[in-house]
Amino acid sequence: MKRILYLLLLAMLVATGCTTTNDTLGKGAVTDENVSRDALAEKDRIIIKLEKELNAIKERTAKAEQPAEEAVPKCPEVPVTQDPVLVTDYSDYQKIDRPCYSVYIPKAWNYRIIAGELEFVQDRLIVGNTEVLQYLNREAMEHYIGNHVEQTGFKELEKVIPIKGTDIQVYQIRLLWTKPAADMEPNWKYDETKVFIAIKDLERSFGFYFSTVDVPEATIDKIIRSFRLN
Repeated sequence: MKRILYLLLLAMLVATGCTTTNDTLGKGAVTDENVSRDALAEKDRIIIKLEKELNAIKERTAKAEQPAEEAVPKCPEVPVTQDPVLVTDYSDYQKIDRPCYSVYIPKAWNYRIIAGELEFVQDRLIVGNTEVLQYLNREAMEHYIGNHVEQTGFKELEKVIPIKGTDIQVYQIRLLWTKPAADMEPNWKYDETKVFIAIKDLERSFGFYFSTVDVPEATIDKIIRSFRLN
């Protein structure tokens, strides 16, 4: 911004010194004897150069102020056959389309997209989110570990998604998160249900994470059953 103001001021000063002979003849201020045509031409070139530089700065500034567009990941095409979702079974649900898939969530929920992932909100409380990961097989899922987390349950969900023509597995994991003893809330716990839809041909696992306390298992099951590839 300071550079733009400087250029504007400089352009005004140069322009002030470029008053034409026709404007000043008869007033005794400037004559052809003390302002040559070469000097006027040089000042004109300076003004044109300043104007071009000023326009370039404005253009760069305008681009920098534009909001960044969401990065939409490309999804490989996999030839599959899949049954459509029975909309009548989801009258109280809303459909969300993402680059690789679509899914239904309760109409009572709101959702927002953060860094390309979904976050589910109910009554201003975050009740779940999504995460797209690299392909993870059963062994990786069954031994899912992390800091301050205990796996309390694991099972493979069979025949929950009617998609044929690709290798697809669905795993459900129960986790209990805690905080370190040195934390201000050492007794804090968070019970979470994670469902991973692993598709080998896509080399991806689609994760759907829910608060076990706030989201009934029947709702989780219905959401997962609505998953379809785009």
